[in-house]
Amino acid sequence: MRRDGSSHIVAIEGDITGLLGWSPNDMIGRASTEFIHPMDQPSAISAWLSMVEAPNQPITSRGRYRTADGRWLWVEAVNTNRLADPDHGCVHTVMYPIKRSELSVEEQLRAQEQLLNRLSDALPVGLVHFDVDGAIIATNHRLDVIVGRADSSTVEELFELTDTDDGQTLTSAIASTLHDEAAIDDIEIHLTRPSGSEVVCSISMRSLTDDDGTVTGAVATVDDVTDRVMMRRQLEHRAETDALTSCLNRRAVLEVLDTMIGDIGDDGTGVAAVFLDLDGFKQINDTLGHAIGDEVLATVAFRLRDIVRDVDRVGRLGGDEFLIVAPEIAGPDGAEQIGRQIAAAVNIEHDSRGQPVSIRASIGVAYTDGALGSDALVASADAAMYRSKQQRRSDAAVIRPDAAE
Repeated sequence: MRRDGSSHIVAIEGDITGLLGWSPNDMIGRASTEFIHPMDQPSAISAWLSMVEAPNQPITSRGRYRTADGRWLWVEAVNTNRLADPDHGCVHTVMYPIKRSELSVEEQLRAQEQLLNRLSDALPVGLVHFDVDGAIIATNHRLDVIVGRADSSTVEELFELTDTDDGQTLTSAIASTLHDEAAIDDIEIHLTRPSGSEVVCSISMRSLTDDDGTVTGAVATVDDVTDRVMMRRQLEHRAETDALTSCLNRRAVLEVLDTMIGDIGDDGTGVAAVFLDLDGFKQINDTLGHAIGDEVLATVAFRLRDIVRDVDRVGRLGGDEFLIVAPEIAGPDGAEQIGRQIAAAVNIEHDSRGQPVSIRASIGVAYTDGALGSDALVASADAAMYRSKQQRRSDAAVIRPDAAE
């Protein structure tokens, strides 16, 4: 092969087709670097510069050349600078194929590195390798697709757009992996990409150690689980929500009540349970139809969610019965006040598809500072509601814990 001073191929002698599969016409006029593997180009350029500085001295380099069928063939190239020779005026290159068994350790490492890079790019998850200082050593293409920050030099920069809580979780996980030889499995962080789109990432980390067991860095896989998390939340929502009213269903609201009672502290506050039953609801269904009855239930549910605090929860127990649970309530008087607010919100005249509907509810309230469990508290509120219905009252009757016992 003859090349000019800029490494463009000007002539080929011998069986280049048998070696690389290309015809001479395929290669003549093109820069030789077009055929050299990107990982081997730095060593090829270094050998070229050494050859330019030593006219008429053969300089040998080894690297992978692309074949016509897309493979890479290890080749030894002996370059001689004869640019100043009037009989040649070119760089003369002789090429020999190399068997893999003849490769040096460094060349074999380069080949293994190429294989690892190709394998990592084929993974369906992002991959990042970083040292003990958090400096990124290597990433794969999928990581940039997921995170969108290919220019990051440290792990902190890679995930710098996580929210505060997620950022603390990630920092703790990195510290544990780098200092405790730990394996961190499946932490989830919410990330905002530079483009503004949001993604939920599942991250797993593994420590890397040297022969002495000293941690030298870590490798982390990053998976985009946004769709998975969204589906999980939808399933959880469906499992917890009453389809007609969008309130919590019976099981979910009772679980919330259990949790609230378990969280009662020593600050003097407790939990209120408000039991609500619509008066004359069967007559609404029988005279106006179930469609209007369903609309009435949805209206009541909307007004309940609108009147309660952010920390309160509204559940539909079934039929026309609702349960509102409220934490951090200062005694039975505070519970009664919530009941009265709810009564005022739901005892209304409602126009449903041109039909006037008078919505009335019987409401009972019970309170506990931790002495009553959830079953007893609901039973107490139910008894108060029944008393209110018997007395045809529009306000809230209150049963104290000692009265329920």
